[in-house]
Formats: sequence, C-alpha cells, structure tokens
Amino acid sequence: WPFHEILCKKGANRKRNMSLTAENASGSTESIRIQHQQDQDRLGRVGLHNLGNTCFMNSAIQCLSHSTPLTRHFLANKFKKDLNINNPLGTGGKLATAYESVIKDIWMDPSARNMSPSVLRRAIAMFAPRFAGCAQHDSQEFLAYLLDGLHEDLNRIRKAPYVRMPDVKGDNMGVAGAEAWDAHRRRNDSLV
Repeated sequence: WPFHEILCKKGANRKRNMSLTAENASGSTESIRIQHQQDQDRLGRVGLHNLGNTCFMNSAIQCLSHSTPLTRHFLANKFKKDLNINNPLGTGGKLATAYESVIKDIWMDPSARNMSPSVLRRAIAMFAPRFAGCAQHDSQEFLAYLLDGLHEDLNRIRKAPYVRMPDVKGDNMGVAGAEAWDAHRRRNDSLV
C-alpha cells in the first residue's frame, strides 16, 4: 500500500535523524526526546482487553481502527456533521459515538498500552443482543454489523426516497449495474 509505505519511510527517517539525548541543567543525559518520540510512534498500537470472549470484536476494531480515512474522519470530529440520529435503520448515533470514544482512546493517548472497548461493546449489545454475552462469534459477522451500523448512523441522506430497483433487460449488465448503483446512492451516502 503506497500510503503506508510513505508513512513507514518517514517514521524510519525521523527516528534516524532525531537527537538521541538531551542535556539537563546538571549535565547528565536524559532520554526525554526519545521517550516523547516513542510515545508518538506508539499511537494506534494499543491492545484491547478481552471482555469475556471478545477476541472476535477486538480483531475487528483493530482492523477498522487502521482504516485511515474512517479513523481520520472520527479523530477530526468530522463524523459529527454526518450524524443522522433520526435514521430508523440506525442507532440514533449511539454506535458512532461509542466508536468515536474507542478510536480516540486508541489513537490520542500516547501513554496508553491497552484499553477496554466496553463502551462500544455496550452500545452494540443494546442494538444487537447476539453480541452481548460471552459467546464466541465470527469476526466478519461482527465487522459487517459494525460497518452497517456506522453507515446508517452517518448516512447523509436524511429522508430516503422510495427507489424502485430497475429490471435487468437483455445482456447489458453494465447499464443494469450503473442503474442499480444509482438507485443505491439515492438512499445511501456515508463515508462507510
């Protein structure tokens, strides 16, 4: 992934070029700048507590947390202008707000080594009780639910029109696909 490669190279160059020590008033050396740089480099590298049997949830959160456009959208609070609390298919913004809390805990606390995603788990359990207990679940099913919930909470279409799906006529699948995509976009518009 070219974007990731650029960031990794910048990080490696920054580490090579930084000063290794700083002198304090008494002349002894301290690793103040190194510690600060290590804290900054650790952002996003946070373990998630297992809340019963939630490794399926933790792996999905970790993967989604490293989806740069979505994470930046939440860290910059841009999601708040998209929040659709009146969407009958959404959670009234509760899922998006809980996700924001977890993402900010992961990415904005340089001293964090691990954290508990209990806020997000409670929000999900409120709307999808199948994920409430301590049973093991499929990570893909959880991720699909989380993405769908975030999509509905952030759907910019406030009043979705009724859209009749066009019939596929003949062998022109390209036209049929474009018509289906147009119908979908009239009801769905979110970063997710």
